[in-house]
Amino acid sequence: MDLNNAKIRETCADAVFERERYRAAATVYRALFEGIDDNQTRIDAAYDHYAKALRSALEGYLDCVLAADPSDNEFERFAGALEAQAMSEPRINEEQFRRALGTLEDRR
Repeated sequence: MDLNNAKIRETCADAVFERERYRAAATVYRALFEGIDDNQTRIDAAYDHYAKALRSALEGYLDCVLAADPSDNEFERFAGALEAQAMSEPRINEEQFRRALGTLEDRR
């Protein structure tokens, strides 16, 4: 994932969120944080940018999930995405995903 693609996806998610399509925006944010995390080993000089992009994607995801007012089953699915990413290899961003999961559960 290059810098331009990450910014495009974040802009797309923001636009979808503004139209109150929270579940769709959550999907875009999820794709963004999964793409960043899955390519973490390729990140070199742009680490700080990607760390900020990951944080922004996780915050956007949390906002969308909570704004969607999901059922219990949906909530578990959204939370499960964070849990799965926390457990995926390499576990470079495990702490960020666990923190996001805790925040999601606390804010519910």
